[in-house]
Amino acid sequence: MKLLDNSKKMYEEILQAFGPSGCEFQVTELVKKYYQKYTTEIIQDNLGSCFAVIRNKKGITNPKKVMLMAHGDEVGFMVRQINEQGLVSVNPLGGIWEQTLLAKRVKLLTDDGRFLTGAFSAISPHLLTPAAREKATPITEMLVDFGFSSKAQALAEGIRPGNFLICEGPTVFLNEKRLLSKAIDNRMGVILGLEVLERIKDLDLDYDLYVGFSVQEEVGTRGARTATSLINPDFAIVTDVSPGQDYSSTAAFGQLGAGVMLRGMDRGYITRYDLFQYQMALMAKEEIKSQFYISPGGTDAGEVHLHDYGVPTIQACLIARNLHTISGIIDLDDFNETIKLVTAIVKDLDAVKIDNFNFVNRSIKNE
Repeated sequence: MKLLDNSKKMYEEILQAFGPSGCEFQVTELVKKYYQKYTTEIIQDNLGSCFAVIRNKKGITNPKKVMLMAHGDEVGFMVRQINEQGLVSVNPLGGIWEQTLLAKRVKLLTDDGRFLTGAFSAISPHLLTPAAREKATPITEMLVDFGFSSKAQALAEGIRPGNFLICEGPTVFLNEKRLLSKAIDNRMGVILGLEVLERIKDLDLDYDLYVGFSVQEEVGTRGARTATSLINPDFAIVTDVSPGQDYSSTAAFGQLGAGVMLRGMDRGYITRYDLFQYQMALMAKEEIKSQFYISPGGTDAGEVHLHDYGVPTIQACLIARNLHTISGIIDLDDFNETIKLVTAIVKDLDAVKIDNFNFVNRSIKNE
């Protein structure tokens, strides 16, 4: 997948936006500007999840609703305390492995909108005993250094308990196939939504399409619950990023370059048999490269498909190495296959197919 310079700029801008769980405002305001190219109707729930609404052009009343959901938050941290030396302790927001953090640089958002740069402190190896070197430092025992000499100075510069921060990691196109960045999980899904909008902008859909992202996925798929309640979709497509396990084996689940993920199950979701068949048939028809995957983790689909009487839900996920770090790596050809799959689903769906995927007669339910 070869990207033009304007696409590279858009990818980098979205990936580099500041958006830990609970503080996704910069992501939202940025992506809204991109959504405005395709629609004047943008909706949000009260947690902050955000969607572009593409109304059907056929004037259909009470149309079916299809939701394409990514998540916009990234793993990050919240300030817990400031000690008398001016160093900061933090709580993680999302699943973060301690070994990926020591000496990493961070960016903290102050209440007046400034960003402060700091780093996780790392004790010199010269001062560590052999036993200490073998132990990982718990995040709760780590300290972040912003260069202050006292608690009073830190407070005066705008740091307080409750501030949000993230680890910094630049976006680098390693070559035409591989991309390295922070926030791969799941800003790539946000970008995917924009790529799909571009590809279907001239279509006459006979349903209303909602394309957007949830918030607070990394802390328990919270935005997925409220966003699904807001939209009440008849069909959903959830896109996310899952961990590659191809570092030393071609047999393990999650191979970079092997295509879009055909996700059989994870800890919160099992693909319904007819939806799995539908997805496989569509990929065969469109010659979309795919790989089967069973995940130890979960996505927003776990929350979405349980809404109300149940929502027919398909996952279209992307493999990444180094997940939940500042150095996620994806294969852009895999990303292109994921775009192709979601676009194919959006083009293929119609009111009859959506009805056939729904077992509950909604008109009876709503009486």
